[in-house]
Amino acid sequence: MVVPIPGDVGQGDLLQIHFQAENHLLSDAYRLYRNPGRVTDLGVVYLDPGAVVTGRLFDAVGSQPVAGCVLELVPAGSARILHRLRGRQHVTVSDAEGGFLLGGLTEGRYYLRTECRTGPTSARLIALDDSERADLGEIWMPAARTVLVRVHGADSGTVHVMDRFRELETPLTTALLQPTGGENRDTSSFAEVRLAPGRYRIDVWDSSDSLLASKEIQVDTYGLGDRVEVDLEYRERTIRSILTSDGVPVSGGFVRFERIPGSRAGAGAIQINAQRGDTVTHSTMLRPGRAFVHQAEVAADGSFVVEGAPDEFLWMTWFAEDGRSRIGRIWPDRPVAQFDLGGASVVTGELRPAAGRTLGQASVVLIGDLGLEVAGASTAENGYFALPSVPPGRYRLQANTGAGLANVELTLNANEAPPFQILQTDEDGFGEVQVRLTTPGALMVGAWMHVLGPDETLAATRLVVEDGVFTAEAVPAGEVTVLWNHGGACVGADKVTLEAGRTAHLDRTLHLGRLLELRCSDRSCAGEALSLVRVITEAGVKIAHHLPGALPGTTFSDDGRVGLGCLTPGAYTVSLWADERRWHAEFEIEPGPEETPVVVTVRPSG
Repeated sequence: MVVPIPGDVGQGDLLQIHFQAENHLLSDAYRLYRNPGRVTDLGVVYLDPGAVVTGRLFDAVGSQPVAGCVLELVPAGSARILHRLRGRQHVTVSDAEGGFLLGGLTEGRYYLRTECRTGPTSARLIALDDSERADLGEIWMPAARTVLVRVHGADSGTVHVMDRFRELETPLTTALLQPTGGENRDTSSFAEVRLAPGRYRIDVWDSSDSLLASKEIQVDTYGLGDRVEVDLEYRERTIRSILTSDGVPVSGGFVRFERIPGSRAGAGAIQINAQRGDTVTHSTMLRPGRAFVHQAEVAADGSFVVEGAPDEFLWMTWFAEDGRSRIGRIWPDRPVAQFDLGGASVVTGELRPAAGRTLGQASVVLIGDLGLEVAGASTAENGYFALPSVPPGRYRLQANTGAGLANVELTLNANEAPPFQILQTDEDGFGEVQVRLTTPGALMVGAWMHVLGPDETLAATRLVVEDGVFTAEAVPAGEVTVLWNHGGACVGADKVTLEAGRTAHLDRTLHLGRLLELRCSDRSCAGEALSLVRVITEAGVKIAHHLPGALPGTTFSDDGRVGLGCLTPGAYTVSLWADERRWHAEFEIEPGPEETPVVVTVRPSG
């Protein structure tokens, strides 16, 4: 073939050319310099066929081939971001014999989404090597069952039927909730959906895009009656209380309540805009996790009222009226007539700017073991600060001037005043982190990278879309966290030590990840909500906020199961709060059959 190159293509002298054919992979880049009026002969271009998925669809009732079904291979997890950016879509239609073929696939994890005219939409997980020909054989399409979803505590909203680990971006099906009628009318609603046998996640969202309730369900092939009945409950409450500090009511300001999904430190966001000409036609914001948030003003006597709050543990933050200080605490799942914000220790200190710099107003905060802000304040003009009193414990004291960072680990003991803290910012204390991730057979493209500084704040986030190398500049020196979210290798993290003015390198070869399913040891947590979820890597990095199954509002199934998401092989610990108890487990994920979840049994702590 001859490809004419217009003279206005490209911004510089160097061009990159790729080739792609149907059911083949995109070629490597051919780089050449612009040479107007001349012909450059590239010779023979070889294309790799990549992986192929084939199979045949049959009606489980009539045992006949099913033609005309739309089949799509949807990348699992964050891999869909890169596919969307590149405009890729792997779609085909089953032929008269029920057969289908999807080719030109890269290594990774996919969901085969199947939609037929006469049956329910279904999805199954498939893991592919880079050159595998995966013949799924005969796929039997079972008859759908009607599932009646009853939601107690909400009279409106939308039901989303998801895969049990929430790895698919698009629900398998949706339905609007209808209010329940009758003489004894209560705050409840219902919806009906048609589902094939299997395990699913039922999410209920309200009109403000807040997750009210979520539960994993099992739809059996056969059962008593014509339909499956599922009950979900959004237990809300009205919080009425008085805030005090060392017994004295606080005056004014406002409180904010949110569910606790685990630490959200280091969670970046990617916004994808679809643009035609100068007009943005569609915009999507992708970020790990979403939490219920509600706030209310605090009266002069410290009283406040919050309606419609979830009936579970919440994180409450009080913001002072002058905006200079704030205090965060866990709010219990029971009525509290008076809540005291006082603590055993008041932390004071001075924030000093880098040499030759003046200090404007800066923020100083104490971060607790949940990765959430326990106390915060703004510095005075001279750099002095005084944080509100906090309970004894281990904290990280950190400051951000906007031009420099400072942090220190701090242990506060009861009946012991902490020493005056000196925080010195250093604008020259930065370096560069270069990360190279590979699979056993190729560079790892499409990973969503997050680099966190020593204070666990986000230093850089980006999608790796070219050569598998991610470089983060201006990262504070010290122990740096590198967290990845990849459709194949899944979610994982490591740490690297960075010296000021130097480049730290992290090279990792990662295998395909494994799905994680939790089960409670005695089933007492069946139907209970998950709170304070923490999944910690062997390097000590908290990653629960990157797992889609750990969203706040999630509950165990009726048989005591919950699917959290997909993890990179390695060693982990998990802890959570359910059934008024703390549960935990230590486990290791090894490479294996990627379609089979790793089942971990959590047991009560202590």
